[in-house]
Amino acid sequence: MILTNGCPAPEIETVAEALKETQPHLAPIISLYEKIFVLQEQAILTLDQVPVVLSEDLVKTRRGHGFPLLAREEFSIDAASAEGLFKTICRICSDGKIEALDSVEKTVTLLETDQTTFEAMTRLCLDSGQERLEKFARDNGIDMETLEFLVYNSIKPSIVACARQVATSLDESDTEKQGLCPVCGGSPAISILGENGERSFACSFCWHQWQTERIFCPFCSTKESKHLSYLLVEDEKGMRGDVCEKCGKYVKTIDTREYSRNIYLPLELLGALPLDMKLAEEGFSN
Repeated sequence: MILTNGCPAPEIETVAEALKETQPHLAPIISLYEKIFVLQEQAILTLDQVPVVLSEDLVKTRRGHGFPLLAREEFSIDAASAEGLFKTICRICSDGKIEALDSVEKTVTLLETDQTTFEAMTRLCLDSGQERLEKFARDNGIDMETLEFLVYNSIKPSIVACARQVATSLDESDTEKQGLCPVCGGSPAISILGENGERSFACSFCWHQWQTERIFCPFCSTKESKHLSYLLVEDEKGMRGDVCEKCGKYVKTIDTREYSRNIYLPLELLGALPLDMKLAEEGFSN
C-alpha cells in the first residue's frame, strides 16, 4: 500500500527501517530525511491556509489549452506553519552535521538579523524561473541547492494540500497520456505501477498523482518501444529506471506488486540513489 498524505509517523518510520536494512550505507541520509518527512506529514493535518479560488472560466481555459491549473507562484502557503517547519529543519540539519551546514547557518542568520524574511525566500523559491533565487543565494554566499532544499521542504505541506484542493477541478481527460503534472506542470519524480500493471506518475513539485500510458516517455512523449527500456540494480526487483534512448532521460519506476510492505514514495526515492548512480554512469539524466 502506498502511504497517503497525513500518514502517521510510525508508518513512515517502519518504511525507513526497512530501507536502512536493505541499504545500510544510506542509513544516515535516510534517518535525516525520515525526521523531515514525519514533520511534513504532521504539518499537513494542521495547516491554516487560504484556499485557492479558480473561476470556472479560468479552469476551462487552462484545461482547454493543456496548461496546468496553477503556476507555482499561485500556490497558497501557510506562512506561519512553513516558517516553524523551516526552523526545525535547520536544527535537524545542524544536528546531523550535513556537508552544507555553513549555508544552513547563513540562511538562519539572514532571518534572525532581519536581512530578509521567510516570505521573501518563499516567493523566490516559488518563482517560475530560478534567476532571482540564484542571485539571492549568490549575493549572500549561500549554496543555492541548500537554500532551495530548506525552503521547499518547509512549504511542501502547503504545496501538497493546495494541489489536492485544486486537483478536484480536473477530470480524467486532463490526465491521460500526459507527461507533465496537470496541476502545476512539474515533471514526474517517480512512476508507479499498480496492482494491475496500470501506470501513474507522482509530481516532483506538488506530489499530485495522475494516470498515464504504460509505454510512454514523459520527457519527449515518444511511444516507440524500440526507444524505451529499463535498467535494474541487482537485488532490487521493485525499483527500476525506465529509460528513453531517444532523449536520454529516465524516470524511476516503483512496481508496487514487488512489495509486501507499505510504500512511502519520498523515502523510496532516497533508497533508489544507487539506481540513480547506475543510470548516470550509463549516460542518462532526469
